[in-house]
Amino acid sequence: SGVGSEFFERLEAMNGLRNRNSNPEKHKLLFDEKPIDSRMWKYFEVTPFFDIENDLKMGAKSLTGKYLESFSNELEQNEIFGTLQILINSLNEEFFDNETKISIGEKFFSLRLSEITRTTIAKEIFSQIVSDECECNSADISYEESVLLQLKMIEVIASKNKDKIIFVYCNLPYITNNIKVAITGMKYDGLFVLVDTTSIRNIDIEHVAVLSKHYAGKKSSFC
Repeated sequence: SGVGSEFFERLEAMNGLRNRNSNPEKHKLLFDEKPIDSRMWKYFEVTPFFDIENDLKMGAKSLTGKYLESFSNELEQNEIFGTLQILINSLNEEFFDNETKISIGEKFFSLRLSEITRTTIAKEIFSQIVSDECECNSADISYEESVLLQLKMIEVIASKNKDKIIFVYCNLPYITNNIKVAITGMKYDGLFVLVDTTSIRNIDIEHVAVLSKHYAGKKSSFC
């Protein structure tokens, strides 16, 4: 919508969401007129600039990391995961304890691989996103695929964290039909999606808030 008063309103709202925990007095976020407990909710941003490589490097703090973490209960019950833990312990005892040993006086030091648990696997192991058996990076996917990938991961996270409030801020220049279907299909209790876009034509979303002087006076609401 250009650099105007509505642009700065949008920017102020976005910064308030991003910095809600760093300065809670300045950036107060209310839900049903009550302050939100940061421990009870998760916040995600969906943008066209999703960088797969950098996101994977960020580990558990990233979208892909939180997506992997949401499978921790299923992972713990997987037999192959149990075998992996046994193999890591064996590798430490039979290889690293001997091959990396350093003696200093009467003391011995050696390096070991960390124990892999259901909560640390996303932090300790470098992950990949693959498509058709090939590693995938940002250059391999389209704008729509990038947005849908983010939305689908967030939807799974929401389905496995029903005790949390999930707030999703989508800053998207263009809404394709597939993206609209994906957004309107995210109907889990406690999941709220805010779409910030200039692509408002043919969007029949019921509750819309318009921050633009070009639409001043037109009936709009936000729920």
